[in-house]
Amino acid sequence: MTDQWRCAGHAGDLSEDAPLEFKLDGTEIGIYKVGDELYALENVCPHAYALLTQGFIDGDTVECPLYEAVFHIPTGKCLKEPGGRDLKMYSVRLAAVKKSRSRWNDMREVAVNFNPFLKPWLAPQPNNVAGKGVIEKPGEAENFIWQTRKAEPTQYENDLGDALEKVFEAGAAELQEVVDGLNGLGFRTPEGNAWSAERLAAEFRLLAE
Repeated sequence: MTDQWRCAGHAGDLSEDAPLEFKLDGTEIGIYKVGDELYALENVCPHAYALLTQGFIDGDTVECPLYEAVFHIPTGKCLKEPGGRDLKMYSVRLAAVKKSRSRWNDMREVAVNFNPFLKPWLAPQPNNVAGKGVIEKPGEAENFIWQTRKAEPTQYENDLGDALEKVFEAGAAELQEVVDGLNGLGFRTPEGNAWSAERLAAEFRLLAE
């Protein structure tokens, strides 16, 4: 990394239980607040592809949402396997900007196609749309919100969606049929293994968070 600081966002958007995700030149980076300190760490678990910022934070540690490896946020140290190794650390700092508004800076500002602060959507009651074969469309239904995810889908998640579309188009309806379809396409788990029903169900639960 060069000595040129890049703006990542506003300090007010970051809290101890809500880290933020950013991508710098293709590298996933997570930014955490512990007490009054900020830390920037490699965001992909070294053991398997999972974003640590989507894991579980307990004080100054973060737990991988996939296989429960635990890392020390201030140092990046792997405290519990199967982390495999320590996380890479990045420099991060606070810098004042106009109107006394603070920003934490280390990475460039990026345009995202999701809203990391979007609250879960509660549909209007009674709901005259859901369950009737009608898909809500922007401008054609009140209170429409297109997503409730806290992060932009990863490239792997997008590829998985494309593979699932092919499987469903081929007629898969049951979980095992979906598993067989993915394996038939040669689309593997994030760890590079063949799918099982249990592993695919776990992946769906992870994506639903």
